Amino acid sequence: MSRFRVHAPAIEHWIGMLLILVLLAMIALLAWVSYNKIQYARMAAAQAFLDNATRRSLSNREYKLLLEIARRSGLRGQNKNLIYTSADLYQKGLQNLARELLKRQGPEAYERLMADAAFLREKLGLTHPARGQPAISHAPVTTHDIPIGKTLQITRRLANQSDQITATLVGNDPKQLTVELDRPIRITFGELWRVRYAHGASVWEFDTSVMSFDGMRLVLKHSSEVRFLNRRRFVRSSVTNNALVARLPFIQSLQQGLDQAESPIQFAKATVQELAGPGLRLLCPVAAQVTERLLILFELPAGKQLHLVSDIGIVRRVEATEEGYLLAVELTGHKETDLEELVRLSRGLASNSGKMATDQDDSQDQDKVVEQIVAEGRADV
Repeated sequence: MSRFRVHAPAIEHWIGMLLILVLLAMIALLAWVSYNKIQYARMAAAQAFLDNATRRSLSNREYKLLLEIARRSGLRGQNKNLIYTSADLYQKGLQNLARELLKRQGPEAYERLMADAAFLREKLGLTHPARGQPAISHAPVTTHDIPIGKTLQITRRLANQSDQITATLVGNDPKQLTVELDRPIRITFGELWRVRYAHGASVWEFDTSVMSFDGMRLVLKHSSEVRFLNRRRFVRSSVTNNALVARLPFIQSLQQGLDQAESPIQFAKATVQELAGPGLRLLCPVAAQVTERLLILFELPAGKQLHLVSDIGIVRRVEATEEGYLLAVELTGHKETDLEELVRLSRGLASNSGKMATDQDDSQDQDKVVEQIVAEGRADV
């Protein structure tokens, strides 16, 4: 009996140690199970997001861009899929991403992002963004939308860029593009080609491969991954031209009929401070939003004549100042011949004022811009 009492504390010590070990093992098991659940939920969320992108036929670039927009909107896990159906969340994420991109890469990267995001918005069917942020429309979205009869510039993907071949689009059906070449060439089936199509102030660039060839006609594959580049070097003229600016919403409420009411379009006085091809820098009292449509009228002197230019513009950048709002606007409602005339007149303005600058051609791929942001850190899936 005395021997038992002597060893009782030792037994209690070992029992206590055993209970502690069991408790630690249970805690470790619970942590392992919780970790696996979190990892499984992350993988399931990522797969669901990818499945949604596949069902909507998004390209790899569009998928990456949408994923970044979803992250910038504050969505996590399975909630990221809300970005496919919520125009408000899409706009919130886009604004945050655009602000970050503007700070890191500058206005050119910002404008390319806004153009790509506008196409993606339309592809997702998010045609009604947050109030004050109307969707914009550009064309084409894919190579299917290039009109027949347009001139294309074609180069071998691995060849020197100066070796360009001019071609005319003579066929565009759901399966292929058919182009008529300006001179005979030798081709290798399966090799990659780069095609550029000049559309207004932009160039639509895509990579493709040859499907068939009969000497002067080349049949190419379609591509849904179109890159948007600046088209040419525009003269930038510092000016002080009078202008009128009016908001141009697609739909607005009326207090009374048009036969009784004053004009629903209300103009505000503005000043054009800079002109560069289809790009304007305006100082005005209108607190416009990025991507908003404006109706713009401005004076354009040419020698002893004074011209009036009228066009629809898309706001690309807004900066608040003490004098009002500085707007960077892209004119979009003109024809190609109108733009050529505007460029000619603006060159004359620059020559007369002695203040000339040029906007450099920029072929940086938007994919690299987004990938840089991706590489700079994100903690969630």
